[in-house]
Amino acid sequence: MQDDFKRFLVKKIKTTLYKTGLDSGEISGSLQELESLSDDLQTLAGLLRQTESPGDNFFLQEEAELSLEGNPEEPGNLLIEGDNLTALKLLAETHRAKIDVIYIDPPYNTGKRVFIYDDKFTGKQNDHGPWLSFMGSRLYAAKNLLSPEGVIFISIDDNEHCRLKILCDDIFGENNFVGTIIHQRAKGGGQAKHIVRGHDYILVYASRIEAVSLSRKKVVQKKTCIINGEQYIKNNDFLRKSFGKYTKTSDRRCFYEEIEQYKGKVKKEEIDKKIISGEYFLEENGEGKHIVCRYEKISESRSKLYSIIKILSEEGKKDLEKLGITGFDYPKPVELVKFLVDAAAKKDSVILDFFAGSGTTGHAVLRLNAEDGGHRSFILCTNNENNICRQITRERIRRAMETERSGGNLRFFTVKRREP
Repeated sequence: MQDDFKRFLVKKIKTTLYKTGLDSGEISGSLQELESLSDDLQTLAGLLRQTESPGDNFFLQEEAELSLEGNPEEPGNLLIEGDNLTALKLLAETHRAKIDVIYIDPPYNTGKRVFIYDDKFTGKQNDHGPWLSFMGSRLYAAKNLLSPEGVIFISIDDNEHCRLKILCDDIFGENNFVGTIIHQRAKGGGQAKHIVRGHDYILVYASRIEAVSLSRKKVVQKKTCIINGEQYIKNNDFLRKSFGKYTKTSDRRCFYEEIEQYKGKVKKEEIDKKIISGEYFLEENGEGKHIVCRYEKISESRSKLYSIIKILSEEGKKDLEKLGITGFDYPKPVELVKFLVDAAAKKDSVILDFFAGSGTTGHAVLRLNAEDGGHRSFILCTNNENNICRQITRERIRRAMETERSGGNLRFFTVKRREP
């Protein structure tokens, strides 16, 4: 932690204690005593959580005239206009531990004003504390919404990557860190002074690491066949002697005659049962041995995620232009978010994006449902600065419902403060 961030924390604690009227005692602002404030901070946070009831001051008001009616048999989606922190706290009343996938592309604290969010939080170019406080409050609220098998994906760039990683380790638990995905988003040299930076990062955290399951659609490089109208591939490489490196002259596959030698008697009995049932079958290798094979549906053929994704950001603008929408400078590509949702979500999962911007996440869910017949639903939260929520986000979802031919429904809500 940098000294300016430490000073910010001390000032923040003092201000919060003053506003809440709690007896803070004498709290020193010296950097040497910052560590001793951790217990005070945790106690204060606990007291605030006990007294904080967002529903007492705010509520979600449905705007029926802005809702979109699609196929009534399809899942209902939500678009919430207003401050996303308040929206997250209100969602905790109805969606606590029910969100399976969260994807966010938050403001990057670059010191430049972008179309939707003023991500220059202070006058200092490298003042990271306020940005971390801004993100921390929202990520803490989001954590309560994740289901036990839930996963959160967070896009970020070089400027705050390392600090966001430490913040997320604290919020979600270092042991629940799944990994970092490198998103190759650009090509060409541009005007870089030293290094051409053509990538961003996507931090991935699980609600519970032991429950997470991530995979991607397998790239089919083999011949396919049609069985009962379904497309299949023949997999003859799933049973191996061991996993790891092999010499060029050795066959990594475990032939039927070698199963007991390499896998044991129990595994041999298991294979035999599946051969008898027809799930597996044998083919000669031409040298007197037999390969254990099985047919796999292409639609269900999956493999592990790779840490590098190449989907250029320029595709994001094209996605909007195809819908006849302009004026949004930095939308994420639909295919990127679709890839992430597909990697972590089931066909009936609930997906949340509380920095929804132009609505890429909603569009991605609609497209994925159209492609695989899924019934996933989404919740989008965004403010209405420059009329983005109504003129861009909602309009994009309306047009995407038509172009993706994915019915769905959209209920429109606004965050409202209760009258005193």
